[in-house]
Amino acid sequence: MRTKKVFINLLSSVFLQMVSIIVGLIIPKLIIATYGSTLNGLISSTNQIIGYFGIIEGGVAAAAGASLYKPFVENDHTRINNIMTAVKKFYQKTGIIIGVIVAFLCIIYPLTINNQITFTKASIIMIMLSVISVLGYLVFNKYNMILVTDQKHYITLISSAIVNLLICITQMVFMLTKMSVIFVVLVVPILSLVRLFIIRGYIRKNYLFLNYHGEPEYQGISQKWNALSMNISQLCKVAIPIVVLSLMYDLRVVSVYTVYSLLFHVGSSMLEISGNSITAIFGNVVAKENHEIIKRSYDISETLTVIVIAILSGCFFCLTKPFIQVYVGNVSDISYSAPMLTISFIINEAILNLRFSPKISIKAVGKLKEARNSGLVEIIMCSILTPLCCFLFGYQGVLFGSILSGFIQTIYLTKVSYLKILNEPIRDLYKKIMVNALFLILGILTVKQFVLYPVNSYIEWFIYAAITGVIITLFVIIGNLIFLKKNMNPLLTQIKVLFKH
Repeated sequence: MRTKKVFINLLSSVFLQMVSIIVGLIIPKLIIATYGSTLNGLISSTNQIIGYFGIIEGGVAAAAGASLYKPFVENDHTRINNIMTAVKKFYQKTGIIIGVIVAFLCIIYPLTINNQITFTKASIIMIMLSVISVLGYLVFNKYNMILVTDQKHYITLISSAIVNLLICITQMVFMLTKMSVIFVVLVVPILSLVRLFIIRGYIRKNYLFLNYHGEPEYQGISQKWNALSMNISQLCKVAIPIVVLSLMYDLRVVSVYTVYSLLFHVGSSMLEISGNSITAIFGNVVAKENHEIIKRSYDISETLTVIVIAILSGCFFCLTKPFIQVYVGNVSDISYSAPMLTISFIINEAILNLRFSPKISIKAVGKLKEARNSGLVEIIMCSILTPLCCFLFGYQGVLFGSILSGFIQTIYLTKVSYLKILNEPIRDLYKKIMVNALFLILGILTVKQFVLYPVNSYIEWFIYAAITGVIITLFVIIGNLIFLKKNMNPLLTQIKVLFKH
């Protein structure tokens, strides 16, 4: 049953990811073509900054999630209600704080770009894009935690995919008919609110025992600030570069950055969304206190993650430049060619995604305090190095600070997982990285040497992408089967089990 739920969640995450890719490619392109790179820079930067207010939710969600796994396994409804009562109170307080921060940003940020977009228009756009985030904390976010813990995250994923499609279709109609950008943005909060009410209705119908009037068990979320410190590094990966680019350059440069960020976010979001499913099953395994199964589950997760990182890195290296050329077309207000930014994103995303398995294991077992200090160090380093690197290397060096600070954070989280959860040496991970890096390079060289295919349209790009993906995947998989057979066997066994169900 547990494996079946994980499989359903994974399929749902793939469905949402496919929808997100389609929507993410269509809407920014239409905004650039209809309203220009400046407005796209404002909308995209606002979406990414507001989206990462989720790091604050991440603190209580990770802490409470670790505390909820065992009560769910034991059907301890009283304790579930007590923890969720504390969660509700925390979310309400957080929602008020977020509302104040959003109000502040909606005044200050438009002032910094007042020479590019009018203060009124920028403020209205930011308010409309952020209102759902505030309402989520005040009313709705607690419901999602229940679904993730109970391995029913597919409810949220499928509803998100459907609403994203509706938003995309409506916005396309509005833009093609040359409606004001205000109406285009207004679609987002209206339809998102509908999704939130659907989730609330499902929870109320299927979790009749759930109430928020128990004795608040604050011990269940006592590690919320430790979890927040671990998750806050994501702010360094997204918000800080955008803010720095906005202050040091203009919104057209931000538009270039967000277009590249959109492409490279595809791989990360696939792992992150799937991570909710894997975290839930990992939490259930931990609750049953079987150390051998914990080690096996971690090894499967890590092996798969390193393989996916290698394949995606190779594909992005070969495919980003031709895709950008086709995607931006005849846009002339700024050049979207940024080769150094491409390399920076590949390295940055690889480092970030290598902490995927450590993060889900740390969250599942509740060892959040051990990961706190490295998150704080990452914030400080990124805040100092990002503007410095922009000054020294131009806007294409905006990720250098994130790369260095992220490398240190990833090493620390990996050590916490191996030494304090698995009680194993880290050399197995080093071997995985070396093998995958070697065969990744061989795959790239093969593509560059033998696949000489012209790319002047989306169809030609998809053909080139398919050929490139197959070649790099074959090289990486063959390398793993030859040199990492011990790690591949459990992974292949687990895949067979999933498909049998």
